[in-house]
Amino acid sequence: MVNLYELREGKKFSALTTDEKIIYFTEVARKALPYWGYAEETELKLLNYTENATFEIKPAETEHFIMRVHRALYTTENSIKSEFAWLESLRKDKIHVPQPIINKNGEYVVKIQMPEYEDFRYVDCTKFEQGDAPLQIPKLELFKELGEIIGKVHNNSEHFKKPEYYNRIVWNANTTFSRKNNYHYEYYKENSAFNKEDLKILDEGEKKICQKLETYGQSSQNYGLIHSDFRFSNILLDKEKFTVLDFDDCGEGWYMYDLGSVLAFNEDRDDAKQIMDMVFEGYSKVRTLRQQDLDMFETFQLLRRYGMICVGMFFEKSVVLGAGENADMTNAYWNNYYKSVVEATKKYLSVV
Repeated sequence: MVNLYELREGKKFSALTTDEKIIYFTEVARKALPYWGYAEETELKLLNYTENATFEIKPAETEHFIMRVHRALYTTENSIKSEFAWLESLRKDKIHVPQPIINKNGEYVVKIQMPEYEDFRYVDCTKFEQGDAPLQIPKLELFKELGEIIGKVHNNSEHFKKPEYYNRIVWNANTTFSRKNNYHYEYYKENSAFNKEDLKILDEGEKKICQKLETYGQSSQNYGLIHSDFRFSNILLDKEKFTVLDFDDCGEGWYMYDLGSVLAFNEDRDDAKQIMDMVFEGYSKVRTLRQQDLDMFETFQLLRRYGMICVGMFFEKSVVLGAGENADMTNAYWNNYYKSVVEATKKYLSVV
C-alpha cells in the first residue's frame, strides 16, 4: 500500500518522529540564516509546524522577522516567486500584506539541501507583523473593513500582470473532491469519523455543489487569483490596520471562495450572519457583488468545509504545534468539526 505521507514529504522525512522533524526543520532554518546575513546561532523560535514550519527569528540587534520552511513536494521556486510578485502588486495598491525580505544573493527564496535525508527545502523570510486576530475584537463594524480589503484584493487580481514564471495551484471542485486535494493526498470519503449515512449525505452534497459550480461558471468577473484562506487566523489587526497573512495557498479560483473561507472553523457562531453581512457590505463598497454571487455563498462556504475535512485528516497524522488556532486542533476537535460538516450539508440540501 502506498504511504500517502511519503507523497507529501518524502520517504526518509516521513519516517522521522515528531521531535526528529522539529530538529530537522531547525537545522534547515539555521542553514538558511547566513543567506540573510545572520549567524546560524541566532536565536529562533518555532511558531508552528503544520504544513510549513514557521519560525520567528530573534536577532539581538535588529528587528525580529519570520522564516518559512516550506512543505516538500508542494511548492516550487517559481510558485513562491509568483506569490511574492502578487504581494508586491498588492502593496502597490496600499493593501497591507507581508513584506518579503531579500537575501544577500539578491533573491527572495533559497534552496537548502538536506543530503542525509535525500531532499531539500525552500526557505523564505518576511518582516514580522504586529496585531491580533479579529475574533478577539469586539467591534463588529471592523468586519466591514475586512470585506472592503477582500474586494480590493480581488480588484487587484483582475489587473495583476502575471510574470512569465507564474505558477500557482488551483482551487476548484476537482482539487477539493479528489485524493490529491492540493497535495494533502486525503479523501474525505475514507474518513473513519463518517458512517454510511454521513457519507451518503456528503456524496449528495458534493453532487449538488458541482452542479451549482457548473451553472455559475467562470469569468473574469467571478474567477481569478485568490488568497483562498481568509479565515480569522490569517488576519491581523494593529491599531485598526488590517494585515492579510499567509498567501502560501493563493491560487486560481472563484472570488466567492475567498468569502466562503472567512468563517472557516467558525461557521456556526451565533453572530455568523451579522459578521458576513458586514463583510458583504464592505466588499460592495469597492467591488460589485451581484445577486448571483451572493446566491453562491452557501455553496462556496460548504465547498471550503469539505476541503477542511481533508486538511483535518492531514493534521491528525501529525502533531500540530504552536499557539492560537493550531494549539486547539486536537483529534476530538476535528471529529466534532467533521460532524458539523455533515449537519451543514443536510441544511444545504434542504434549503439551497
